Amino acid sequence: MTTAIKCQNCGANLAVADDALRVTCSYCNAVNELGSQAAQPRAPTAVQPRPLPTSSSKSPPLAVGCGLLVACAGGAFALYAVIEQMSYVQWAGTTGPLLVDTDGNGTTEVVGLIRFMEGTEDITVTGAVAAYDADSLDQIWATRFEGTESSSLILAAAGGRLWVADGLGHLRALDPKTGAITADISTGEPVERFCGDGSGGLEVWRKDRTRHRVDLQTGALSLVGDLDWQTPCLGGIWGSVPGQTPSTAWDDHTSDIAIPDVSVSGRLVTPDGDLLAAERSRGTRTGLVIARDSAGNVRWTAVVPGGQPLLAEEGAPDAVGWGKGRAYASWSVKEGETPQRIAAFDAGTGQRLWDAELQDDAGDPEAIVTDGERVYVSHWTWLEVFRADNGEKIGSIGRW
Repeated sequence: MTTAIKCQNCGANLAVADDALRVTCSYCNAVNELGSQAAQPRAPTAVQPRPLPTSSSKSPPLAVGCGLLVACAGGAFALYAVIEQMSYVQWAGTTGPLLVDTDGNGTTEVVGLIRFMEGTEDITVTGAVAAYDADSLDQIWATRFEGTESSSLILAAAGGRLWVADGLGHLRALDPKTGAITADISTGEPVERFCGDGSGGLEVWRKDRTRHRVDLQTGALSLVGDLDWQTPCLGGIWGSVPGQTPSTAWDDHTSDIAIPDVSVSGRLVTPDGDLLAAERSRGTRTGLVIARDSAGNVRWTAVVPGGQPLLAEEGAPDAVGWGKGRAYASWSVKEGETPQRIAAFDAGTGQRLWDAELQDDAGDPEAIVTDGERVYVSHWTWLEVFRADNGEKIGSIGRW
């Protein structure tokens, strides 16, 4: 026989055998001693308890404490449902993750924006920054920003700290090892973009179209000048891996690019040129990825859908990425249960290396980032992770 109890750490409903002395919560990993329900559980082994597991190795339930208990008496079955507070995590996929060595051990961790989804009928959405182990995809820490949603947060790494700006005029510095806030500065106007300053420093671009350099020790701002649409957004602030290009570095000012019979929707700057997301402008608008050298000469052009472009949705790739000798682009098939895909190409020759399915309910890809060993594909609520050498899926963070 089993008995239903509540986890004393996260409140989830647990079914335990009547003779059990303890039970480990399958949602937050807390160990509950069963001498009585009043007993306090031992804390989870993670650095900070997670509301729910966010790796794809265990899909979180729709609600903490939403369970079904079936009782049998004289051949009759009774079904009971208890609906309590929902609590789960979504990846905030408008930008790619930062790949940062948060603890100084020589390996990179995954840092990004997430959403805490909590409530019953009315769901409260709280924006946060979180760090994950790159191998297990387990959460290491998460720092909430109460009263804000993740869509109003932007994230960068510079000067050995993480920097978070919100739409309310706050700029905060975080300790990358613990997520603790070490500085909180008023920016006067909301910050719309982080950019590098060309020398390892950090700039903020404010809503009033002004540029300000950030003092990496104090967080204080100093005016650089006014912005216009031709001002370049320099990189170097998106983690410790070269080639990281979240959508905050995406350049959609492509009117100066002229390639016959090609329409360009955006580009990523690479060390030896740029990578273009494009489409054919005549006939079927087949998606293309084009690599150019630093002088603007086309080095190679690849058809993103591969050998059967008429089976693909028309248009330029939603996301492209570059790093460690490979280029990446997303594309969609017209029909099928898994319409979204990602293709990898040799960055030197354009040779197609592999093609993999993306999660069917994850939505369009927003950004692609790689550390050379893994490829991270960011969606609106998911982060998918693949092996860079063969496209094999490793796992994911978040959920719909």
